[in-house]
Amino acid sequence: MRVRIEVAVCTVSVGRLEVLLGRVGGGTWTLPATGPAGSDALGAAAARAVSDTSGVRDIAMEQLYTFDRGGEEVVVAYLALIDAGRHPIAPGPDVAEVRWFAHDDLPSLAEGQEQVVAYSKRLIDEVGGDAGIGARGVIYLDKTWRGGLRFHVANLASNFNAVDFTLEADKMLVSQGVMSAYIGGGLG
Repeated sequence: MRVRIEVAVCTVSVGRLEVLLGRVGGGTWTLPATGPAGSDALGAAAARAVSDTSGVRDIAMEQLYTFDRGGEEVVVAYLALIDAGRHPIAPGPDVAEVRWFAHDDLPSLAEGQEQVVAYSKRLIDEVGGDAGIGARGVIYLDKTWRGGLRFHVANLASNFNAVDFTLEADKMLVSQGVMSAYIGGGLG
């Protein structure tokens, strides 16, 4: 059985969720994906897939789910929710084009990848709703020095005060147990 890693890299732009896709030549659009190389840990392979596809590095990812694709292939899916403004994209050496697509207006994807996007969207909706911030912003998980996690908030409204909101969001996350759920959830 073959193991494949696929990564749903998401961001929020103008109030909507977007997904990062790349394609080789005029081929099918695809999530960043790869197989483990040598003694690669799965998380390292996921990071390599994102970097090789888009040039994006040093982002936090959460192992999302394992999909069985007909007994021939197992896909280990990861989710990264990033601030696209802090992580510019550029096609990797084997990639002709890389860009953001609205999650609800995706082109045809490689087989089975719609499942990964749908599962990612569901998780983002659940966590955003649990934290009470779904209508105003999305919390981004990102690596900081010492390998810890830092929360970033997307500005979805022009009159939004990100500093005040970040402090309030942190209080909500701690009080509702969301922050500890993320930290204990295997981010890598």
